[in-house]
Amino acid sequence: MRLPTINLNLETKLKEFDVWITPSIGELQDTERFQSVMDDVVKIFESLATATDNFNQINSCNAISISNTFLQLIEDQEDREVRKALEALATVLFIVTGKSDNNTKCQLPLYLRDEAGWESIPVVKKGRGSSVLSSKKIPRVLKSDSYMKIVADLSLSKDQQRRLLQEFIKFVLKDESCVSQLWSIGHSYTILKQFQKERDLLAPLVIFQVRGSVSASGGHKPEILLRERFVEWGLQAGIDFNMTDVVVEPEEARIAIKETGQLEQRYYETDMTGMNPDGITGTISIQISWITPIVETFQWNASTKLHSATD
Repeated sequence: MRLPTINLNLETKLKEFDVWITPSIGELQDTERFQSVMDDVVKIFESLATATDNFNQINSCNAISISNTFLQLIEDQEDREVRKALEALATVLFIVTGKSDNNTKCQLPLYLRDEAGWESIPVVKKGRGSSVLSSKKIPRVLKSDSYMKIVADLSLSKDQQRRLLQEFIKFVLKDESCVSQLWSIGHSYTILKQFQKERDLLAPLVIFQVRGSVSASGGHKPEILLRERFVEWGLQAGIDFNMTDVVVEPEEARIAIKETGQLEQRYYETDMTGMNPDGITGTISIQISWITPIVETFQWNASTKLHSATD
């Protein structure tokens, strides 16, 4: 059967084109990133439940119980898995207490020096096939992943390893409100397990953690779909449309910039010039990204050239 040719008006064509290049948002919970982080968070809460007797009492959420039990649970794991588990523990503690690594990376060294009374941090120095326990000066900035790497490397000195992990947990849970928040979520998690709804409780925490990276990766989908349509229309990649960023050469484009009056390069995500299905020559651009938001006017000269940012 031969389908009849349908003449569509411009408005309908634009709506169809918008559907082609705009992917569905989808559910964040369906992404692999969400599922992976959720599994890690569940493992941490299971470990915390073991350490606190299923969050039976609020005073069970203390640094000594958590650090001792957690280190026992990861004792026989590979070095990479140990570090991953320690970083996941730090992430969970940050999330449930409303803190962040970026906010605490400068406060942690001060805590170790002023409240814990440390003058240095124990570290393991590796070389020539051997590992030696040493120490180094407390840095001014100490991110959680760097700190947990030190903890993971201290497996040859269990006492020092336990000491470092305890102080980190004490630092994050040093306020009563933080301990209360951890216990409240953990206790609710334990109760909801009998209804198989414990992951629903943790979902908002995981979404808060991964939404930025998932949204960023999803932003490239329209570009991929648009390039696929160009190929289907008979256009050639790298000739009729670019596959990388585009740079406008400042000496051939007139850009009036507020205050400075200088010319600067501007980068574009996707730009193509070619023949569309209706035989009309034109330029299609998507996701224009200015390096600085100080541009007042932007005008093209007839001689303006576009080339790949990698050229």
